[in-house]
Amino acid sequence: MFTLGRKVDINYTTNRLILVFSLIVGVIGYFITGAFSSGLSLAGGTFLTWALVREVDPKHEYSAFLSVALSLTNLFYFERMNLLAIFWILLLLRMVSEICGKKLTLLDFFLVFGFSAYLSISNENSIYLILFIIVLSSLMVFKEQTNISCAFLAISVAIFFIESFYFNYLSMATPGVSTKLNVVIISVLILFLFFIHFVRINGVMDDKGNPVHSEKMKLSQMLFPVIILLLYLFVGIGFNNLIIYLSVITGVTVYSLIDRK
Repeated sequence: MFTLGRKVDINYTTNRLILVFSLIVGVIGYFITGAFSSGLSLAGGTFLTWALVREVDPKHEYSAFLSVALSLTNLFYFERMNLLAIFWILLLLRMVSEICGKKLTLLDFFLVFGFSAYLSISNENSIYLILFIIVLSSLMVFKEQTNISCAFLAISVAIFFIESFYFNYLSMATPGVSTKLNVVIISVLILFLFFIHFVRINGVMDDKGNPVHSEKMKLSQMLFPVIILLLYLFVGIGFNNLIIYLSVITGVTVYSLIDRK
């Protein structure tokens, strides 16, 4: 059984809002770009932006809407969006935080491993497997599904070595922006890694109504900027995806400074 999916209860006001808003963004995107696929990507990107913030800052539900508002920049500069990469990041964070409130299953490991392997092959960069290995290592530290984690860790490490040293898949990305902007982006990601320690998680409940494990939740929060930084350095991140990730960081930072409860 797949346990990493989170139910979107349409009876909950904010859930209805994001579903309707995503649909509206998709329609607007279709008329702006003239392509149904682009409108669909923009709608999906809007929803996934909201979902990402709900993982990184589960205490403040309205910080997600601030991030969504910032991500609307994509409407005016749309090129291409990698929704699978965003969804994959969501799954990695949920594996660590266990905010879904359920124990990880073999299907969870298999699907996230499959996405990691597919992304590494399609992008010809084994950094995706490194990030999956980091997540598996953290699960072993917390003694979560140790046997399954160990098995997938061994498989992932073996594939990583084959991809990196036989196919030469591990390489640094060439910055697609100016040197100054490149330094700014990297600095923002590093600074957010330190700032995330001050984003409060007290009182946060998982989907089963139980208090989240504070150490797992905090590690999941820290993992987000690490994932984005490594993807940026090794694979490179498309403009529209980068807008989403920076919108998440900005929304979480601003809202956390405003609401200190």
